[in-house]
Amino acid sequence: MYAKIIKIISYVLLVVGIVLSCLVLFGNVKMGQNESLVDPLLYWAYVLVGVGLVGAIISSIIGILDNPKGLKKSIFTLVGVIVVIGIAYLLAPGTPVEIVGMEPTQATLKMTDTLLNLTYILLGGAILSIIAGYIINVVRR
Repeated sequence: MYAKIIKIISYVLLVVGIVLSCLVLFGNVKMGQNESLVDPLLYWAYVLVGVGLVGAIISSIIGILDNPKGLKKSIFTLVGVIVVIGIAYLLAPGTPVEIVGMEPTQATLKMTDTLLNLTYILLGGAILSIIAGYIINVVRR
């Protein structure tokens, strides 16, 4: 029952995302014009990030309650995530960028660079894990 509800919710989220994406892609959005078409897509992205975070937190809490021994593993995972974010922050230069109409603060520049570095690190980790998983499957056979 639970799996069926999750599946239905996933399909609904997918359809809404596709519709909003099509509105932006085929809505003739140009810089400085028709930007109101982009706003719903951005708000939808915020909703999806929020749902993902809430789901991850709730599932982690349920997992810890079901298996208290898993708390140690969860703490190691959390420390690993904090270390990766810290590395991305330390690598972020926070160099100024010229934006017409607004002057970003140093903290904004540093956070933006941190998020870009974090994206690069996670993308590299994902690619390496895909390659490593493929190699391990080939070697085991």
